[in-house]
Amino acid sequence: MKIDFKKIKKVYLNEGKFSADEVYAVALIKIINPNIEFERKIQMNKNNESDFFIEVDDKMFNLYEKANEKIKEDRKLSLTAFIFNFVKKDLIKKYNITNRECAIKLCDSRIVEKVSKLDLYDRIRDFPEHRLIELFNCNQYEEEKGITDDNQQFSLAVEFVEIILENRMREIYECTEIRKIENKIWKEAEKNSEDGIYVLEESIPWQYQIRKNPNSTAKMIIYKSDRGGYNVVSRNQDEIKVQKSDYLSFIHPSQFMGVAQTLQNAILAAKNSLGLQLETA
Repeated sequence: MKIDFKKIKKVYLNEGKFSADEVYAVALIKIINPNIEFERKIQMNKNNESDFFIEVDDKMFNLYEKANEKIKEDRKLSLTAFIFNFVKKDLIKKYNITNRECAIKLCDSRIVEKVSKLDLYDRIRDFPEHRLIELFNCNQYEEEKGITDDNQQFSLAVEFVEIILENRMREIYECTEIRKIENKIWKEAEKNSEDGIYVLEESIPWQYQIRKNPNSTAKMIIYKSDRGGYNVVSRNQDEIKVQKSDYLSFIHPSQFMGVAQTLQNAILAAKNSLGLQLETA
């Protein structure tokens, strides 16, 4: 069965206490169909199991039943896993991720599998967000305040999970796209380099770039320090050491690196370490 989740008009869920799986399922649908409506009014079925109906083209489908029509090795699918198979392409596209295969694997391991283990095997320790989602269920506080609308609490839980999903996808974007960004930063530094001095726009694992291209002309690498100032690092401290000078505010005892307070001083320190003639005003 192929479902166009963009055409879903409404989702109907069980009333009463809701699970992380249900919340994640709705949040995933909302990624590609932000105007989706939902209502929690269905009672548990005769087997005391959940139902999750969707309305598409004036037809009703029970996704719990559809998700588990084909059971392999006695393993059922969680709603989150089932819906992810339908929305994953739109999800990856939304975040402009080019390495789709890697992104899908990360989504599976960091989001889908964790929800599924919780829903099917009660593996709470693998999914700490579960405890926070549970807190959105109505309890004595809501009763004393006269709040009896479970839809309101479910809506808040969905908003919470949407934020979690957003941050998870930002994390996955960085993991999948970071190498491409690092390559761009390195190539820019290589293009603008002089005398083997590479000034990086941002701190990246430049050693990977050297391993990838052992014939690189880089001798000294400069980039912003997390503690302020600029790091001046020798590509190979056995061949070239960072020399002590007034341009540096700190130098490591092994002289593989030093720190300058300004970019100009960092470049001068690198030139001094390479034995180059320094420009004087």
